[in-house]
Amino acid sequence: MKFSFYKILIICPLICQAQSSNISTLSFLETNGKESFRRSRVDPEKSEKVRTIYYKLIAAKGDFRCPIPKLEMTSGESKAVEINYDKLQIDFEEKAYDAIVKFGDEAIAFILAHELTHYFEKHAWKNEFVKTFADLPIGNRLRNTEDQIINETQADYLGGFLAHTSGYQLTSKISDILRALYEAYEIDSTASEKYPSLEDRIRLTNRSTEKLQLFIDLHEMANYLLLTGRYQEAAAYYNYIIMRYQSSKLYNNLALCNVLQAKQFFNSKELKFEFPLELDNESIFERDASTLQRRDSLLKSAITIFDIALSMDPEYLPAKLNKAICHCLLNQYERAKYLCEQEIATAVDSGKFGKTIIDNKVLLGIIYDHNGNSTKAKSYFKSAADKGNATGIHNLMIANKVLPLQTTKNVTQEGKLEYGGMTLAKYMQESPFDSIKTMEINSLYSFYQSASDTIPYNVYFNLRTSDDMVNYFMLSKESSDLKSKNNIGNGSTSVQITKVYGQPDNITETVNGSAWIYKSMIFILDKNNIVKRWGNYVTKQFL
Repeated sequence: MKFSFYKILIICPLICQAQSSNISTLSFLETNGKESFRRSRVDPEKSEKVRTIYYKLIAAKGDFRCPIPKLEMTSGESKAVEINYDKLQIDFEEKAYDAIVKFGDEAIAFILAHELTHYFEKHAWKNEFVKTFADLPIGNRLRNTEDQIINETQADYLGGFLAHTSGYQLTSKISDILRALYEAYEIDSTASEKYPSLEDRIRLTNRSTEKLQLFIDLHEMANYLLLTGRYQEAAAYYNYIIMRYQSSKLYNNLALCNVLQAKQFFNSKELKFEFPLELDNESIFERDASTLQRRDSLLKSAITIFDIALSMDPEYLPAKLNKAICHCLLNQYERAKYLCEQEIATAVDSGKFGKTIIDNKVLLGIIYDHNGNSTKAKSYFKSAADKGNATGIHNLMIANKVLPLQTTKNVTQEGKLEYGGMTLAKYMQESPFDSIKTMEINSLYSFYQSASDTIPYNVYFNLRTSDDMVNYFMLSKESSDLKSKNNIGNGSTSVQITKVYGQPDNITETVNGSAWIYKSMIFILDKNNIVKRWGNYVTKQFL
């Protein structure tokens, strides 16, 4: 029996409304319309596993402007995965699960993220258009335009990015997943009139995987630029990504660039405490009326962008917290207090944002101190500090008039990441980079990198073309065990870091941990204050 090939296009809603059943769709796999069933009921444990992964992807996407399709595991054996638009439901066949489960949760995440990307990117618009204007010449031309491959490529790399942001690493498994599905469904691997061959599909997926990895690297670079105070550069990178992929998390980070730029226009008296999710606490500008106007403009712009994030996901607590911080910096403490007490502290599903709930206590401490209630402020700081929150610990020391430990400013005492004789300083001298992994972000900034699967670190460069200033970053991979000469690195604790290097210059409290910034070092810590990644950074003019 000859079967048709791997699904090229899942038809998604043209608009966020119920779709009529006359819209044609192509399923993930198709067996010439013949449907068969192995059993009347599916394994509930398998169904629950797929459902858990699905909703983890939905949460990572954080876009609830359109209805989210339901998910059901079915006992069919003909289509693997398809969207039923009458029910607005994704049907995931148990047979497909059995074929790919040996590759782990990543395989299930890949299939689901791929389908969700078709839905969120509204790839159905052309099919709707062609059907509506089938009697016109433009309809015939569009019908003959083979742009399904473009949609498929986008679903591969954006779906892969969605899986990545959900915690699934799958770049080395995709071709094996496809082969397993073809074998399980006995699909003819040669090209047909409707579909490309399996090998062409794998080559297409491999190319998409390369693009996915570059996308991931751009996102990492944006985060590092933000952490080290390069806010305009970070904003350029976030904007580049947002033009291609939208999520509440990305809008949140973009808005944070504005907040942190604005914070530079405050003096030390105005910023008695550290705000959660902040980076820099140094005031470096003279202030006049125009400066204050720019500061407030940045903060108001940030609030607008946070609102965009919240329009995608009204329950995304980090954006609410950062918005409350903006209100504090605008001297709108009552608005901030309302957000903290009525919308964040009372969140029903606060489990996935447990870290944000703790950061919220830090902000409430700042608000109550501003309102003259130092006792309650200290209580909130202590509550956060008892959970190991670095900003809470710092602010409690300030509230108790205890001078925080000062960081040693001798850069030569800071650790250097080194592997095989290669250091960041050597990269700066030689400036090697992978020519096929570069990207022009805009007319001002270009991204370069030197990365390989065979080395335990990544090196990223951001070049500002107007003056040839370069931001260099060299960080360990999470899977590595690289340490400095002081034996500090992946797996070290925050206590071990401070014992060797003192207190950091800046700390960013993140959703899943924190980032510690020194003069030339970065430490990315998890929620247990254990180092996941670390390395060096520097900004220098390219010679």
